[in-house]
Amino acid sequence: MNRLRLLVTVVCLAAFRSQASATDLSGHWVNDRGTLFEISQTGDAVSIPMPAFNSAFPYGTLDSTLSGSTLAGQYGGLPFRARVLAGDGVIDANLPLIFGFNAGNIRLVATRCECFDGNTTNSDGCDARCRVEPCFSCEGEPSICTPLGDGAACSDHHDCTSGETCSSGVCSGGTTVPSCIDMTGRWKVETSGGNPGFLLEDLRDVEQRDGIVRFSRPTTGGAEVGTLDQATRSLELSGAVLYGDAPYFYSSLNEAIGSCDVSLAGTVSADGQTFSGSGSGGNTTIQVILHQAFPGLCGGDFAFSQTAHRCADGECLVVPDECPPCQTGNAPNRCVPGPRPGCLHSLDPARSKLQILAADPDKQRLTWQWTDGAAVPSRMLGDLSLGSGLQVCIFDANSNVLFRAYWNPYDRGWDTRDGVSFSQTVFTPGGQLKKERVSIEPGADKQSELKISAYNGGLGSGIDPEYGIPGSGLPLSPFDLPLRIQATIDRGGACFESKVDSTTVRKNADGSFKGKAAE
Repeated sequence: MNRLRLLVTVVCLAAFRSQASATDLSGHWVNDRGTLFEISQTGDAVSIPMPAFNSAFPYGTLDSTLSGSTLAGQYGGLPFRARVLAGDGVIDANLPLIFGFNAGNIRLVATRCECFDGNTTNSDGCDARCRVEPCFSCEGEPSICTPLGDGAACSDHHDCTSGETCSSGVCSGGTTVPSCIDMTGRWKVETSGGNPGFLLEDLRDVEQRDGIVRFSRPTTGGAEVGTLDQATRSLELSGAVLYGDAPYFYSSLNEAIGSCDVSLAGTVSADGQTFSGSGSGGNTTIQVILHQAFPGLCGGDFAFSQTAHRCADGECLVVPDECPPCQTGNAPNRCVPGPRPGCLHSLDPARSKLQILAADPDKQRLTWQWTDGAAVPSRMLGDLSLGSGLQVCIFDANSNVLFRAYWNPYDRGWDTRDGVSFSQTVFTPGGQLKKERVSIEPGADKQSELKISAYNGGLGSGIDPEYGIPGSGLPLSPFDLPLRIQATIDRGGACFESKVDSTTVRKNADGSFKGKAAE
């Protein structure tokens, strides 16, 4: 009996050890930016090198504890969280950090290496993302990869095919898995909700491989990762679903949306052409103590809804909001300086006027009146009193950026009215008091309007959103015509434009510019 008890005890201990060590993350990994790194694990203690999160952190490690499929720990006194997917093959992590007087999160989406040959070269059997290439077999470390012969079984890693074989080094053939959904391709996604309310339209390039789906932005990077259950067509994602890559620098509440853990649960249509779902998340709160900024826990919980359709050939090449401020997409995955397409114009151009006075530093002034505009629904204006901001860019005929600034009244002491206008009194360098205003009105055709009146003192309160510093300052004329001015409400809001050409300009010299909008 004692011998039997001893045998049972040994078997149970072996089973427990096997179960406890079932999740082993140690080894080679690669993040979505292509950086290779090593994870070490002893028991349930897991260490991840900081360069895995961002190249700006070349030293140090992040220590965490693995429990089931969850990693948890702290870094700099702030909570670190991650989840493990796909049979321990994918890590989806979230790390809050402080950047000067800003707080934000860095995301890490990493994949376990299937092979490791010490290089980032494709077509040698182990590709740049350390995955075994089709019709190769890799063994050892560093990996030695050899081609497979014709007729050998292989996998194209697509969820909806099976039984592929090699032919002249190409993995093909096989059969289609019935009723299988493959989301791979480009999608147009519309997200709405939140507080303040927002509407964001942007693109996602979806890769589906071995049961894992990745949603990536075509031009700005950043990714969401999750799973698609073929039986129920349930799509589950987590990450910065609403906004771009990290680290983030926020100048408004709306920009902070997506800074904390965000999750989405949705359903894909049976034909794989659309999906819809809902999600939730939180905004990073910033606490200032003794003039130092500290990110608080994720507060300001918000909910959102999301719908999307798969892009057909020729559709959805690029969306302007996928490019940085004052840039536009001229091809998939590429942004260049220049005015954005699709902005709204005045339906009575002669009533829209632009004036720039820049020669005298004490009397710098920008005034823009955009009236009788095309229809603008209220949902495209956000709420200037609760976090929406206005990006203003001026371009010359060669698409050079002459001026850029970002005005955001949220928590800056501006007077707001009706949520779509704000004003403040400023001192000019010459000691004069000036009242500057920004107002945006929605409405049907010929009812919408935008008016900006900013002086030297107020121009300095505009922020360049790319660098977080004061705007570039008013340019000196003469300008190469036509001159374009655009104003865009952030988070996918309305875009307004006026163009002044040689037929409508009244003055373009000596540091001054004045003209009406052209047809």
